[in-house]
Amino acid sequence: MAAFIHLIDDDEIFRSIMEYTFRKYNITNFIIHNSAIEALEVFKNDPPALILADINMPNMTGLEFLAKLQGIESLNQIPVLLMSSAIRLGEKQSVENIEQVVEFFEKPLTEENMMLIKDYMDSKNK
Repeated sequence: MAAFIHLIDDDEIFRSIMEYTFRKYNITNFIIHNSAIEALEVFKNDPPALILADINMPNMTGLEFLAKLQGIESLNQIPVLLMSSAIRLGEKQSVENIEQVVEFFEKPLTEENMMLIKDYMDSKNK
């Protein structure tokens, strides 16, 4: 079964850019969500291999989403990459000791960020 990365971001333009970027890096197994609430519903039946989530979202922030994930046994070991276009004081430090968070990226994602994601997904889809 193929492993999928799930992108969660409320910004339509960023989602479009990431769809293009995933394809550019030959990452074809991806699903895009416009809210953390929507993503959690999907995860009940289709757990992801990797989650790339924005911190600053309406209705449920990335940190609230992370707290929900940690409370679900079937999802609390899935690696999470958090990202933000405006990293607030203390945000990075607030997740430093959460094992599930493997990276905290600043938007826009760099080539180095994308290569990390690609390498991880390639290893999961062998």
